[in-house]
Amino acid sequence: MNVAHELLAKKYAKAFINLFSDHISDEVADRIYTLSRYLVEHRRALFYVQLTKLDGDATKKNFDDLFMRFGVDHIFSPLIDMLLEAKRIFLIPRIMYYIYHLYLEKRNSMFFTIESSVPLTDDELSVLRTFLENKTGKNILYHVKLNPDLIAGVKMYSNTRYFEQSIRNYVRTLSTTL
Repeated sequence: MNVAHELLAKKYAKAFINLFSDHISDEVADRIYTLSRYLVEHRRALFYVQLTKLDGDATKKNFDDLFMRFGVDHIFSPLIDMLLEAKRIFLIPRIMYYIYHLYLEKRNSMFFTIESSVPLTDDELSVLRTFLENKTGKNILYHVKLNPDLIAGVKMYSNTRYFEQSIRNYVRTLSTTL
């Protein structure tokens, strides 16, 4: 997606949060995140729906059904209508992504992905979470991923922050200073 589309998606998300953030619970926010990931993973299906010769009502029904399956239909109908009318429904995966992250921001929370080359214990995750909370001043939510490319360390990132402590990063740093 190009920069102009990213900015546009973020503007739609900000407007949505300004209007509907009081109607979003933590549970609904989690569903929004899941739907966002689903839309990214199934981008071809979304692209197909955009290109079909379905009339506007049939396309809207398809999107309404999808949002209903994820349990977030009650607040997204006006957004879907607006995006379909403006022929910008292709922005929906990024809009959903930004809605989730703006919701967290409003709740003084932040979502991180924590990558490690080996499975982390609960104690290790607790230390990492405390580190992130101290660095950001926010409540931290996270998802853990195994990354065999990391050598003895961790990588933690959000949509705005990045921390890496690994041998791979150390070697990369050394190679740029030589």
